[in-house]
Amino acid sequence: MQTILSGKRIFKDGYILLALLFVLSITTLFLLFLFSTVPNRQLNGFNRKFTVANAVQIRAIKLDIPLKGICGITTHKIYFTVPNLNWVISMRSDLGKTDPIYLGMKITSGLDRVNKIIVDSPNVFFFDLNEHSLYKGRLGTGMSDTVRFQTNIFSKAELLSDRTALIIGIDSSNIKQDLLKVDLNSGEVIARLPLKGAVNSGGFENDVMLRYDPGTSSIFLIEYFRNNIFRLDTGLQLSYSWRTIDTVGANRIAFESVNIKGEETFMPSTPRVAINRDAVASGKHLFIRSALKADNEASGNFRNSAVIDVYETNNGSYSGSFYIPDQQGEKLQSFIIRDSVITALFVTYVVNLQLPPEFR
Repeated sequence: MQTILSGKRIFKDGYILLALLFVLSITTLFLLFLFSTVPNRQLNGFNRKFTVANAVQIRAIKLDIPLKGICGITTHKIYFTVPNLNWVISMRSDLGKTDPIYLGMKITSGLDRVNKIIVDSPNVFFFDLNEHSLYKGRLGTGMSDTVRFQTNIFSKAELLSDRTALIIGIDSSNIKQDLLKVDLNSGEVIARLPLKGAVNSGGFENDVMLRYDPGTSSIFLIEYFRNNIFRLDTGLQLSYSWRTIDTVGANRIAFESVNIKGEETFMPSTPRVAINRDAVASGKHLFIRSALKADNEASGNFRNSAVIDVYETNNGSYSGSFYIPDQQGEKLQSFIIRDSVITALFVTYVVNLQLPPEFR
């Protein structure tokens, strides 16, 4: 009898312990949420000026093939990357006929780790970021040439022409980044611009989007985690700098040294709060997809759309904002603009929208 009673007491005590652990877990999660830095939970200290008309949808198609990103555009075609590195998809700019294009690369082990494919029809460029190499060729005829850049690994790549490109390289000490202009035939570095950041930050503190507008021959660096924007010429000389309309000029990031396969590198030790998510440079406007809600913005509108802030590229002034609405509950993945038409890529949809009249 004593054993049975003792067993019941243990069983009951176990339930009490589980209940206490459950309450403790819920309390801990609540405290973490309460005291952690959560973007857009409080006022961000700025307002937006919205256009009278939003971007108007022209056409939307649902995909039967998985697309990863937009990798090129011409007057009549848009090019998309897919999970298989040996293929890109060509789509008519009115979202009509699609065609798969085989790149014909000799895929080596690990080539899919970090890469960027850029189609500048009829040329195609495959940047292998970890191996600081470039594979290039022509659409439909295969990738015939390989170029090894005279630099360390790099994190970003942007095409300037069929002969030159921009890359953001990480130096051999892994503690700073440089913006490099490189020759696509020889791999030589033509020009170099050190990107300032915290010592031993590994480039994370001033991580930037790299964009080029061929219409104005302008290079733009837009910071992900702060509100700084820099405009450069093709010689990597600074034309001017300005800030986005939000107030996040300082967004300090903590780092720690991590040993990966015997090599020491620096990684963020705390989550980074994004300020800007994506950007497109098109003629006289720079379109930036913001990650922050304005104080005069309805939460529902911000939650169910991607908000695009527009700046004049000649002087950096803020022109206004508009929304690209979610598509059937799917969030915007990337976008591109040509001839007043926005092509927006979602998870399973591609959508064409008319740019608001103010920015055409």
